[in-house]
Amino acid sequence: MLREYWYVPAFIVALLVIVAARFALRPADVEEVADPGETGSSVLSPGQPVMPPPPPKRQTPQEKALELISSYEQQIEQDPGSEEAPALLFAMGNLYRQKLVDYEKAAQCYMSILTEYPNVKNIGDAYIQLSTCYQRLGKTEELNRIYLEMMRRFPKDSPEYLYAEDQLGL
Repeated sequence: MLREYWYVPAFIVALLVIVAARFALRPADVEEVADPGETGSSVLSPGQPVMPPPPPKRQTPQEKALELISSYEQQIEQDPGSEEAPALLFAMGNLYRQKLVDYEKAAQCYMSILTEYPNVKNIGDAYIQLSTCYQRLGKTEELNRIYLEMMRRFPKDSPEYLYAEDQLGL
């Protein structure tokens, strides 16, 4: 029976030789390994494990906030008269206040809205956020000044007027 099927073991052996040859390293496939001291490069030697590159550094929320603030500042510098400028200042103020807990810089952003864009829609929000910053900073004089300004600027039945009146205890 073995003589009848002599080709089966020969086929298996041939298949194993082909597979082994496919995965074997041949001298033409291996670059010559240079001495790192000679060329300054570090070439891996055969058998040396390849280390994956380190994962990219993830930004902290504070780093992301600073990056956004920088981007917004550039946009405002390019076109300070754009319709988006007040919204960008407001966003910067919110980032300083919420992510960086820097009430001084946040107050500067909100104050810029009040002085440079006094007729922007939702100006009341800038007053409210500015008052929050002054309150956190303990700037009572500036805080009272903002409340009085809100009462002069907004109608008596507006939420801004009522808020300022309540805060002043009137």
